[in-house]
Amino acid sequence: GAVILEDHNPDVSEVVEQRIMMDKLHEAIQLLSDEEAELIKALFFNNVSEREYSREKGISHTAVQKRRQKALEKLRNLIGNVN
Repeated sequence: GAVILEDHNPDVSEVVEQRIMMDKLHEAIQLLSDEEAELIKALFFNNVSEREYSREKGISHTAVQKRRQKALEKLRNLIGNVN
């Protein structure tokens, strides 16, 4: 029978698109306050849990959740405006 080969390599345009989005994300993070940027980096890049972060900073878990939501909302708005 015929052998069917599948291409498992990502499409070049997808790779480029992901790279552009990552660049936009990093630019947007730089526009956050130091506190917000630290929180986002800890939770999303350093795999620190919200509870762990709250213990490290001496703030409530609820406060971390609220700050996370506020920072993510700012990032959404900033990424929409970063060219």
